[in-house]
Amino acid sequence: MILRAASIAGILALASVAPAATLPMWARELMTASAAAAATDADALVLLDHVDVSIGTDGRMRTTRRYAVLIHDRAGREAASVHSVYVPGSSSVKTIRGWIAKGNVVRDVDTRAMVDTALVNNDVYNDVRVRRLSAKDEVAAGEMFVAELESEEQMLFSQFEWTMQHQWPTRHLRRTLNLPEGWRATS
Repeated sequence: MILRAASIAGILALASVAPAATLPMWARELMTASAAAAATDADALVLLDHVDVSIGTDGRMRTTRRYAVLIHDRAGREAASVHSVYVPGSSSVKTIRGWIAKGNVVRDVDTRAMVDTALVNNDVYNDVRVRRLSAKDEVAAGEMFVAELESEEQMLFSQFEWTMQHQWPTRHLRRTLNLPEGWRATS
C-alpha cells in the first residue's frame, strides 16, 4: 500500500491536535505546593488523600476520592496506586482516572494499568471485587501521581470505616461525610 504525501500530512496533522492530558484543577493547585514537599527523606509523600461521601435520601452512597502523591525514589513507586472495593449488583465503580505530572508535562496513566479482580481469590461464594489503578511501572522519581475515583452503592449497612493512616507521610488527609437533612452521624 502506498500512502501519498497528502495522506501522511493529514495523519500527522490529526496526531498533533490530539488533546493533551490535563490535570483536574485541584491537582494543578497541588503542583505549586509539591516543590516545598520535596524536602522529606521518605520514599513518597502523599500530598492529598480526600474521600468525600454523600448519602442521598434514597440510601445511595456516592464516594469521590482525590489522591495525589509525590514520588521521591524507586521504593516510593508503590504509593502510585489507588483502588475501590465493590459488590456487583449493589455497587459500582463509576470512574477511575490517573495522571502523572512533572512540571508542565502531564500524561494519562495507561488504561492497561487498571485491573479488576476478586478481592479474595480462594472463596467460591464471595462476589466482592476490587478495581485497582497502579502506575508504579510508569512513574519515576520526582513525578506526581494523581488519581480520581468515583463509586456508587446502595448502602447495605449504615456504617463504614475510613483508613486514616498511610505507609508514607501525608500532608493533607480529609474525610467528608454529607448526610441528608434529619440524618446524623455518630462514631
